Amino acid sequence: MTTQSTYQSINCSWYDRLIQACERKEELTLEIVDSDQSLKKILVKPVDIFSKDQAEWLKSSDGTVIRLDKILSVNGELLSGVCGI
Repeated sequence: MTTQSTYQSINCSWYDRLIQACERKEELTLEIVDSDQSLKKILVKPVDIFSKDQAEWLKSSDGTVIRLDKILSVNGELLSGVCGI
């Protein structure tokens, strides 16, 4: 995915939840907005959260990289709000 649109920080508690998933090696079902603007459900095992190109990204064990603001839900729970920091 690219950073063509302005990155919008995700809610801090969801960021923390994704960090925990990395630490616990949890599998997550994510609903994301794909590069062609279609909705897609994927199963990932996150291994890292990192910053690059003024955005934050999730890397999965299979090498998939997803921009955090493209994630709509985690395990069926909608992500809402932005980080207020």
